[in-house]
Amino acid sequence: MRKIAAFGSALLLSSASAQVMGQALSLPQTGICEVFGCKNLKTVQVTPRIKYVAGERQELTPELGGSAFGMYVDGRLAMLGWQEGDNFDTLNPKFGALNRLAKLFTGIGAPPMLKTALGEVSIPIQGNYLVRGAVMHSFIGGGLRTVAVTDQRHYALLRNLVGRGDAPAAQGIIERGLRASGLSYQKVSGGYRISPTTAATVGQLDRVFAAQNLRKCTLCDRHFLRYFLPAFSGTQIDVNAYVAKGQTLQMGDRIDRDGIAYMDITIEKVPSWK
Repeated sequence: MRKIAAFGSALLLSSASAQVMGQALSLPQTGICEVFGCKNLKTVQVTPRIKYVAGERQELTPELGGSAFGMYVDGRLAMLGWQEGDNFDTLNPKFGALNRLAKLFTGIGAPPMLKTALGEVSIPIQGNYLVRGAVMHSFIGGGLRTVAVTDQRHYALLRNLVGRGDAPAAQGIIERGLRASGLSYQKVSGGYRISPTTAATVGQLDRVFAAQNLRKCTLCDRHFLRYFLPAFSGTQIDVNAYVAKGQTLQMGDRIDRDGIAYMDITIEKVPSWK
């Protein structure tokens, strides 16, 4: 493999045989940010061996698009890809972007069969495609739709992280957050209850969860607030709000003059598509 030369934070791939798979490179050095964008990078140490790096998430609209991410095993790049919020968006990347993704990771382009007459593909991609020592595939997990190229040597290891249960971690996040917020709460069957509440309570919760790298879902109905644990975890934190009469508020509901009587925080496990 020809040596890769890095200039500043961007990586220049000097030949068709260049690849970043298995190298100890930062996410911007891979060149993926120029394809999909990755601002305000955040890092999550998923396990002692595995690290996840991605752009700071915002709920996506067609104007915002997706962002890049990487998974590292023992400090070396093992998965590279693109992700978007799984909230009924239709932000499918064009084949040209997938082709560039495959070339960056493996040195050769994406399989031509992924290309359609419109020049776009459907996410998730149906099936796995071998590309020079790697697997090009997609999955839905952790509230994200993802297309990625993964080193075959680590494919099973990393895919097993998609949709994993993190209930103990979520419990720790909730308790640390509630203590930091100064809100009055009690542990109840199935979770935690905040009572009484004020007009500032929602904002306080939002700040403490955001500070712990949780991604907020702004399009999730049936819940007043929902937060996903990072790095494709299948565990989420749901916050339900109730008015004085016991009626459950949904995201976007206006709070009536009696305000919120109490809020319940629960830990949920969501389905994962492998």
